[in-house]
Amino acid sequence: YAKKVSDSGTNPFGLMAPQPMASVAQIGLSIEPLAEIAQHVAQPDSAAQPTDMYTFAQKMLESFMNYAASFAVSQQQAMVSPGEQYIPFSALHKWHDKFAQRLAQDPNFWKHL
Repeated sequence: YAKKVSDSGTNPFGLMAPQPMASVAQIGLSIEPLAEIAQHVAQPDSAAQPTDMYTFAQKMLESFMNYAASFAVSQQQAMVSPGEQYIPFSALHKWHDKFAQRLAQDPNFWKHL
């Protein structure tokens, strides 16, 4: 809802509003399928992808370690089930450190695994 400035020149906002000028504006709106819009959106350049992949790998690595750590118990607390295999948390921690180091040196190292 817009209130038109009266012909007498009075403005409900006083001196805060600029004096009315004669101008015309036209605004258009187009509703298009997503597939068509995707063709017009700039694709990310390949230089940005390693940074994105590095960030993703780092977050995934942290998430995995947090998840694995949530199951960590002391030897006294462990309830050994026949047929289950157990991995020492120290082994996962070493893997995490090695993976993080390799990722820092070359964000694309995983492509050669």
